[in-house]
Amino acid sequence: MSDHERRHDADWLRVFATYLLFLFHVAKVFDVAPFYHVKNDQLISQLDLFTHFVHLWHMPLLFALAGWSLCASLRKRGTDGIVQERMRRLFVPLLFGIVAICPVIKYYELRSGMNLSIAGLETGVDFNEPFLAYWPSFFFGLDRFTWAHLWFVAYLLTFTLLYRKRCVTRLSAPPSQQEPRTRDLYAPLVWLVLIQTTLRLVWPGSLNLVWDWANFAYYSVYFLLGFEVGRDPRWEPLIRAEWRRAGGMAMAASVAMAAYLIVVFDGSLPLGQTPISLTFVASLLPLLAVTAVAGFGMVVALTGFAMRHLGRGSRALAYLSESSLPVYVLHQVAIVVPAFYVVGLDLAVASKFALVLAISITATLGVYHCAVRPFSPMRFALGMSARAAALTRVRRASTVAALGTIVLAFGLVSNARANTEQVVGLWWADSGSAQVEIRARGEELVGTIVWLRAPFGEDGRALRDINHPDPERHKRTVVGIEMLSGFREEEDNPGTWNGGRVYDPGNGRTYQGTIRLDGNDRLLLRGFIGISLLGRTTTWVRVGREEISPVSPLPAPRGGDAS
Repeated sequence: MSDHERRHDADWLRVFATYLLFLFHVAKVFDVAPFYHVKNDQLISQLDLFTHFVHLWHMPLLFALAGWSLCASLRKRGTDGIVQERMRRLFVPLLFGIVAICPVIKYYELRSGMNLSIAGLETGVDFNEPFLAYWPSFFFGLDRFTWAHLWFVAYLLTFTLLYRKRCVTRLSAPPSQQEPRTRDLYAPLVWLVLIQTTLRLVWPGSLNLVWDWANFAYYSVYFLLGFEVGRDPRWEPLIRAEWRRAGGMAMAASVAMAAYLIVVFDGSLPLGQTPISLTFVASLLPLLAVTAVAGFGMVVALTGFAMRHLGRGSRALAYLSESSLPVYVLHQVAIVVPAFYVVGLDLAVASKFALVLAISITATLGVYHCAVRPFSPMRFALGMSARAAALTRVRRASTVAALGTIVLAFGLVSNARANTEQVVGLWWADSGSAQVEIRARGEELVGTIVWLRAPFGEDGRALRDINHPDPERHKRTVVGIEMLSGFREEEDNPGTWNGGRVYDPGNGRTYQGTIRLDGNDRLLLRGFIGISLLGRTTTWVRVGREEISPVSPLPAPRGGDAS
């Protein structure tokens, strides 16, 4: 849609629900609930209150938003067009995730001594296979296969294909003559409570799509409700007016649920148990009914709040909204893998929680921004549109001298030792596309771009720093920019400079960096985002020693001459 047609309130809700997954799934590492792919030895029962509460409304909200967006997509593309669009936007990421991401998640789940399969949860698993030996078994045995968090994508694709014709019929039907009333807004609670108190007893929630009728019916209700909200704009004033009341209802129901759990079940949610008596079943019914009330109330409250207060777009929202599906697909593996190693550290639970959360957010956003967003194959694999403008921008930025001289992903580490005088001087950057002069400023190293092999833009003028976040700096030329600053030599590791900043004129961003010398005339510069794992090491060669590494044979003008 064009910007004026977009529902920014729906975008904000989708971003909120997606990025909340970091907090929710990291909490699952430490809560008492019986399963997550990796569990800490020491568990915190208070976290169950948070994870249970979020679970009540989080996925229902995402399904409702999906139904809401389906309405606009059907109006734009029609029945056949929506199939093509959703196969590209949902099936391709699902397939990519199953092949590239889910095997890794399952591998660490097995290494943690757990195996959640179609047969149920098995603990105390003895598993010590190498990854390459294990990997084929993931695809050829139901006891190991999982689509993990991607179940949502599978269900959403199924709902779209299953309900699209019904939705098209609804779109073409004239609206009801009767205005929606407040009681109509809460009428779906009857269906939700009925599903929870009947189907949920038989199918507590395996998320396997083929034998999961409680979740299938429950999330279908939210999906179709979201579609109706998008189809008939008369629902919006009601939702706007009811958000506070619905929120109060949700909070009261959540408190009642927590109290009921503590009094009747000693705080442990018993939905995974097999009903063994009428007494047990009767004790479950009030709990199951109140989960429907709390979840529905929160969905209405959050939607109404967003409609009232989050109707404006922004550049940040556009970026975050586009990242939602890739972040959803990528985030789980970025939590599971570091959590497997962090839980074994001798740290307090709060420190482990903060460390896993920080690593997972940094890793996911770093991979998305640096390895997914700029490249059309990865955009396609993760359900994004292949925007030519974005790719052109990357290619154009690659002509700027400092691009490729700094940042992004892994690199080589040298054990060479040197002092400050050895690193000072002129260096070829990016295989000869630029010269950077490194000099000492007090106890720090700084570096200035002094020459570009391609110094002019498409307009014939000297390249300027047009990507800098400060508009006042857009007029300055790239030649003369101080791209390295703040590097200090490590006291216990002479010849390595750390704590510095690397500015990339190609995208206007500033990264953390380290500098190491590889011999006397080769320099390794690594830039990274957040942690050094999310970076790339580039090799610079000292001017005058071009024979030790390939650079362009053209002679360089003297420092500072951009002509």
